Amino acid sequence: MVIWLRKSCITLMLSFLECGEYLVLALEQNKLQIFMVKLDVCNEPQTESEDFNIPEEIVNGTNKKLSDYLDTCLVSLKKKRNLNQELPIGLIYLFPRDEVDLEQRYPAGLITTVNDAVAKMMSCRYREPACEVDLIVDTGGVCYMEREGNCRTCGKVEWGTLVNDGVLSHLQTEYNKQLVSDAPTPSKQCFNKMSTLSPQLHGAGLAAVIDWMLNECPARTGITVGVNGQLYKTDPNFSQCFQKTVVDLSLGCPVTFQALSYGPEIGTALVTAVEKRRTKIEKIENLLKPLQMSEKILQEVQARMRQEMERGLEKETHQCAFLKMLPTYICSKPTGNETGEFIVLELGGKNMHIVHVRIGGRPEEERSPIKETYTLPQNLMKGTGEELFDHIASCLLDFQKVHNLGGNKMYLSFVFPFPCKQTALNQGCLIKWTKGFAASGCEEKNVVELLERAIKQKRELNMTVIALVNDTTSTMMAGCSKHNSCEIGLIVGTGTNACYMEETKNIQMEMENMSGQMCVNMEWGAFGDNGCLDDIITDFDQEVDVSSVNPGKQRFEKMIGGMYLGQIVHRVLIGLAHNDFLLSNLEPRENLLELKHLCLIEGDKLSLVEVRSVLLKCGLNCALDEVKMVKIVCRAVSTRAAQLCAAGVAAVVEKIRENRALDHLKIAVGVNGPLYEDHPNFKDEMESTLKKLAPCCTVTFVQSDSKGKGAALISAATINAQTNQSTK
Repeated sequence: MVIWLRKSCITLMLSFLECGEYLVLALEQNKLQIFMVKLDVCNEPQTESEDFNIPEEIVNGTNKKLSDYLDTCLVSLKKKRNLNQELPIGLIYLFPRDEVDLEQRYPAGLITTVNDAVAKMMSCRYREPACEVDLIVDTGGVCYMEREGNCRTCGKVEWGTLVNDGVLSHLQTEYNKQLVSDAPTPSKQCFNKMSTLSPQLHGAGLAAVIDWMLNECPARTGITVGVNGQLYKTDPNFSQCFQKTVVDLSLGCPVTFQALSYGPEIGTALVTAVEKRRTKIEKIENLLKPLQMSEKILQEVQARMRQEMERGLEKETHQCAFLKMLPTYICSKPTGNETGEFIVLELGGKNMHIVHVRIGGRPEEERSPIKETYTLPQNLMKGTGEELFDHIASCLLDFQKVHNLGGNKMYLSFVFPFPCKQTALNQGCLIKWTKGFAASGCEEKNVVELLERAIKQKRELNMTVIALVNDTTSTMMAGCSKHNSCEIGLIVGTGTNACYMEETKNIQMEMENMSGQMCVNMEWGAFGDNGCLDDIITDFDQEVDVSSVNPGKQRFEKMIGGMYLGQIVHRVLIGLAHNDFLLSNLEPRENLLELKHLCLIEGDKLSLVEVRSVLLKCGLNCALDEVKMVKIVCRAVSTRAAQLCAAGVAAVVEKIRENRALDHLKIAVGVNGPLYEDHPNFKDEMESTLKKLAPCCTVTFVQSDSKGKGAALISAATINAQTNQSTK
């Protein structure tokens, strides 16, 4: 039995949002029609056409002569219609012949050749997305959507050759045999010459295709078939008999027959639009390759992070290390017996949070924290330290008055998310500002003294700072209250940082002769500042770094932190615009996209139309077919951020495992920050990557929704330790 199945390069990328203007060349035996097709999501497609008669010497000539003629007709049409731009071209054959080599005359992605059956099926799908099969009765051509793994490919069944080898000769009547022998090509397309006269043969052939599709996907609940052809349209007896045969032979699945709503030029324009988008996506993916992290590259990042951790811990190299591995003087985790009332002051990026936390010995004695958020004006973030801390003290006083907390002395935990050199739990000198802060007179100063000096100026305030806490350590402590094995704190928000419980003997710069454990603030945002990540830092990262307030610093943070991801996306989009891939009018502008926008763009809660509105508010005026391209860019940037974060966590958990000489480590990570909490893909990507990079560790992530509680637990543990010491 001889039957051909030709798989088209057309995959099911049709989004039903294709738009734009296209030229479609419909080539018949001796006529050429050139259609100007305009696709619009909100309106019916618009078409205009010009007809050209093909001279007999061209019809009977070579492919090169025909290609030259088609090219001449295109030039004539463009001149007549004043078409200056190069529109994508779709070429459709309405009769069997070898392909014309127009592809060699036009840039890649500008010309697409489409089979007539495929064109008609796509025309049907334009308004009937469920249509997966198309049959042209006159020629016996049938095409259908076939599954290949997770993809769908359009295949055409060339069943006209089915009788060529005589396999169905016993069904041929004398009339059929005479018809075949009288044809110009008696040995070809024998089945078509039979089935044209038999609706039952057509029905049996289509039923066979449907049966094949059901074997691929038994869960199908129905199949829609687009049926075309003059014989089908003009002979009601033929169409009725044909449909009955298909239904009778396809009992396992309901079949719906759909007449063609549009001409094949619409389907050809759709396929051309899809091919144009596919070509554009390939070019975009090539431009995004530098952002792609292979497992081998991530393993190398993990190894370098581990090396820099060791440099930060060792006495000889600590001073010049870029990962400072700062001791926090937090030497134990909560026991569950902590009690007391505390004020937690958290200095953030654009805001400051003040929380009143009550911790009881039993859960029922606790109550919900009282929290207020205060803005931090830009002029104070970049003014003098005295002005900044005076503003902080004023906010504390306001909080005390609003919530009637005056009277008894209150202990205050100062959550300070900046690198500090601590010499005690309530003493620490600021090493450098990050996160856009640049207040003068603070670096290399004890920030606890600066805060207490400002508090004393407000005589009504009755507070004393008991602990200087990094936001990672407070996050870890809050995680401990939920999971006993929590020994790592991770921040993935505006910036990124991590801490973990290190063996005290390994903290060589200060306490190599001590035993037990101490929490170490890694300040891993500075990873790469010494050039160790230069080979994976892209041109986009370089541009973001140069335009930042701290060029050359916090390189790892600038590839992960939510403050920077939108800027990276913006730089990639500018690169695409310069290469004429999309958004041709995009101009460089900082802070175009924020983290909240990326979360909306990458999520699945909004339609493409709604995502386009989000982009428009950010100054990105893109067509609907470009929205998907922007989503691809956003996904590439956020995926890399999650993978790099996973490489950092892998370095930490592997060090803890080796510290304890374990074959397998079970550990929990307290994690906080909007990038982890709100982004639709970051969490899953980070966790799946971590499993590959640290296969000997089972890591549980505990979302720490209350950094205030973590800081309060640190203060409570400190007071308990001081009380126990005084009673000895």
